[in-house]
Amino acid sequence: MYVVRLLVLSSSSGMGPNIFRARLIYYFGSPFQLPEAIKDVPNLSRANIAQFARNSTNDPVDEIYGLIHLVTSPEEDRQHILGHTEGFDPTKPVDMSLYAAGAKAMNWNKRAKELDQKYPLVVFSKSYCPFSRRAKELLASYDLSPPPQVIEVDLRGAFSGRLFGSSFPGLITQHVPECHHPGKSIGGSDNLQALAANHSLKQILENAGISINLLGLSDALLTTPKSSAAAKRRFLHVPGTPGIWRIPGPTLSFLWSELRFFITPGLVNELVRGWNRPADIVDESLESFLTRRMHPVTARILGSALVHGIYATDARLLSVRAAFPKLWEMEEKGNGRLLWGLLTRSRQDRNEEKLKVEEDRQRYELGDVMPLLEGAAVFSFRDGMSSLPQALTRAIRQNPNVGIMTETEIESLQLNEEGFEITTKQTNPVRPSHVVSALPLPILHQLLPATHELPYLRTNPYSSVTSINLVFPGKRIWPRGFGYLVPRPQNDYAVDEAGILGVVFDSEALSGQDNLAPGEQITKVTVMMGGPHRNVDTRIPVVLAHLQYQLNRSKPFPEPLAVKVWENRHCIPTPMPGHLVRMERLQEALKGDLWQGRMEVIGAGVKGVSVGDCIESGRNVGLEW
Repeated sequence: MYVVRLLVLSSSSGMGPNIFRARLIYYFGSPFQLPEAIKDVPNLSRANIAQFARNSTNDPVDEIYGLIHLVTSPEEDRQHILGHTEGFDPTKPVDMSLYAAGAKAMNWNKRAKELDQKYPLVVFSKSYCPFSRRAKELLASYDLSPPPQVIEVDLRGAFSGRLFGSSFPGLITQHVPECHHPGKSIGGSDNLQALAANHSLKQILENAGISINLLGLSDALLTTPKSSAAAKRRFLHVPGTPGIWRIPGPTLSFLWSELRFFITPGLVNELVRGWNRPADIVDESLESFLTRRMHPVTARILGSALVHGIYATDARLLSVRAAFPKLWEMEEKGNGRLLWGLLTRSRQDRNEEKLKVEEDRQRYELGDVMPLLEGAAVFSFRDGMSSLPQALTRAIRQNPNVGIMTETEIESLQLNEEGFEITTKQTNPVRPSHVVSALPLPILHQLLPATHELPYLRTNPYSSVTSINLVFPGKRIWPRGFGYLVPRPQNDYAVDEAGILGVVFDSEALSGQDNLAPGEQITKVTVMMGGPHRNVDTRIPVVLAHLQYQLNRSKPFPEPLAVKVWENRHCIPTPMPGHLVRMERLQEALKGDLWQGRMEVIGAGVKGVSVGDCIESGRNVGLEW
């Protein structure tokens, strides 16, 4: 039944033999023309071809393997096979020896296994068919390895427009595209779309021995293993003291660390203090939490440094429940003691965490990415994290149902009885039925009319960060490690401070991004500045002087080979205490009578600032539509 759709060559037995002089079969874009022996068989009607395609009851494998063998054989073999049709009787079952050019000795079971291994996915398609194009675009978005064997069936002639106008006896469907994996049909375009929507397609492809390289980024993925110096060696620079100090691991090594004077007071208090959370507190800042559970100096040094590295903000403003919910949960499980809550996790708790991780993985088409990330402490891409949105853009553009409008400034977002109207400066108004906003919340507030205001869009402040990329000649002018963070100074965020939040030793953390000539050696570093610091001086000589002091270098740094300064204005939101409750009320407003769930508000200002948080928010969009 599979062969019929590929080899239909005539409209009826009454039509002349010369109608299809230019009939072609394409595979991988390389055409070959059917030999005259096949094209001019006088009785090659649709009914006879249907009979020709039926499987022989004596054949050990499905006849589809004969067809795949035919179209994937070398040119000379194809011509030889197609030339052995003398005496062919289309009214009788076809022997597989026809596909082997009369070679009775061919082991078709063995050949079928070879074809399954070499071509685990075969797609019969037409180059001009929109359904074929849609199916191929969907498969292309998975970036499969090996890629699908695409066989383009383009039949040209007077009857080409009516080729599949009526069904053939015994066939399930008469249209291309048709996708096959080892001996079985997956179906056509609609079937593929349905399987992709319910996440079954990934499993089917993997069961066929196909690796899924989502977005085509696997080869560009760079990882830093947990055993590397970048993973094991991370530092702090305490303002007012030259040099950087290594952060100890989760062992008693902190007793010999220079940071023990900041860690020990907090650890002692945590061990002796019981439940001390006031009854009326439903959220608090991270600094307040660490001060209450540990010690003010621990909160200032360790807490503020951590917050500088993630949120570039003041730990006294950041909600502990929104930013670090595990701390809040461990305090409750440990009846007030964080360590007790961590150490007394039951087997059930650990199993539930593993189950949740596995469920999260199942919800995503992860392909062969997860094995690549096993044991990784840091990951990026050869050309930086911008590779991710660029690959997403390429994948989205392949979807015919999606249009992307770039360089388009939105002026307003209106909601009326008929739906939305989005006004832009560059194009005509856009009138969608549903809207997803990933804009910073204050920007969304500016676009909405006063009659449709949403709550809490202007509550949280946003941090501005200056990133400076520096490239120096020579190798390893920094200590081996990931980099260092800088806590809040003792005299608060004074004007005369350096304003540095942290420094990343890029050459150590992601050396795979360096594209160097033989023998060339460089050292790359990224300096993060700003956030809660005021009046930051980003002049390069000033920055280098601060780095020299913080790293306790006796000699100045060499002249940088390259410098790039990035000014990121209002780029990271600070979820303040009460953020979770405010976002719940925002969601209630969006689901209320006015908006009726037709708009979703997502992004860093709602759920979280990490790449993973933003991907999760985007993944869940529209699930209730």
